[in-house]
Amino acid sequence: MAIVVLDHVGLAGVPLAREFIGATRPFVKCATQYNARSVLPNIRAALAADGPHRALLAELAQDSNIAVREWAFGVIVESNTQQEPLFSQALKPWTDFSDETISGRHFRIVAYLAEAKVGSKALPAASLAVRCLEGSINKKCAATDLLEDIGEQALPAVKAAFASASASQRRRAAIFVGNCPEFAASLKPEVEHCLEDPDTDVQIAAAFAWWNLTHDTSRIESVLIAGLHSASGITALSVVETIGGEKAFLIPTWRELLPRYAAKGRILWQLTQAGPRRIEAVPEIRSLLHGADPAAAASACWALEAFGLDDPAESVEVLSGWLPKTRGMDRYAVLGALPRYGSLAKPMLPLLAEELNSGMSQKAADVLAAIGEDSLPVLEEALKSDRSGVRQAAQSAIDSIHAKKHEVDLHDHAG
Repeated sequence: MAIVVLDHVGLAGVPLAREFIGATRPFVKCATQYNARSVLPNIRAALAADGPHRALLAELAQDSNIAVREWAFGVIVESNTQQEPLFSQALKPWTDFSDETISGRHFRIVAYLAEAKVGSKALPAASLAVRCLEGSINKKCAATDLLEDIGEQALPAVKAAFASASASQRRRAAIFVGNCPEFAASLKPEVEHCLEDPDTDVQIAAAFAWWNLTHDTSRIESVLIAGLHSASGITALSVVETIGGEKAFLIPTWRELLPRYAAKGRILWQLTQAGPRRIEAVPEIRSLLHGADPAAAASACWALEAFGLDDPAESVEVLSGWLPKTRGMDRYAVLGALPRYGSLAKPMLPLLAEELNSGMSQKAADVLAAIGEDSLPVLEEALKSDRSGVRQAAQSAIDSIHAKKHEVDLHDHAG
């Protein structure tokens, strides 16, 4: 109700509006329910207009209450960023701070500036944007967009981050160069220096940047191998996944890590892309097939098939042995691996009939559809279920079987 009244009275309510915005609890509550930049639109419009009230807006932008300052800055940026003195004065409080005091509000200031496309006018915020190059994807994108919008004048702030005593700052700078290689190509010497950084995470980020700048893996092979063996292995793996080529130099590392790495499926995918030398890893892959991890066994079936070295009967035997013993994501992985074997999975019909009535009815239906016409009695029985999800999955599988039979009949007739 307070928002409605203040909006109605317009500028006459400015003193009360200021008190409302500055009162921490009501403002936080309001900002939770509404976009903070759309609160009190009539008062916003009056303050943003040219005239005597601009002085009041300038005062609000310097208010001791951070919520008031943020609100006023949003009005300034969205209304008329060409008022250079007002814009610069309002930006200053947000850039005069130490690394330790950065907050979510600073991220929002970066987002305001990125959305407004204020270019070099936002140069004082370049260091702020560099500090915001982490967190959620939205924060990273806003900070990157702002730096690119500022242009080459922002590069000294990025370069300064490379020279920072803070490993986090150096890492952010390297990630920025990796994401904007053409824009930040002049920072190649700083990136190469960071390949020898004492911090592993900085080295990995620099490897990401180096690849995007040069597309040369020879300089970063040792960094990636060491990174994969470190506590930052998943981060290093993510960088490896962005790099093109066969990366055969990593095959010994994949062989060593595969038995004990959590992300087995991701390593197996890398091996399938590793060229002729991938055959070296077959013993480790086969050990997964007969190991104690059902999800890894399902992934191993897929990898061996990709290598052209699978024994379908053996794979079906392994997967059928796991199916009644698994739960959750393990069962999901086993069921997901079975459709490729088609009619070879026919001995599993009794198990699949049970699965059809479980929480994974669609996965089971996919396997039954792949088996073909022999699955029809099971699927037709499932159509009587009192659960709509089971009926829908069964009908979808039946339709798929009939469609495939129709295609075969047409092909035979044409022949």
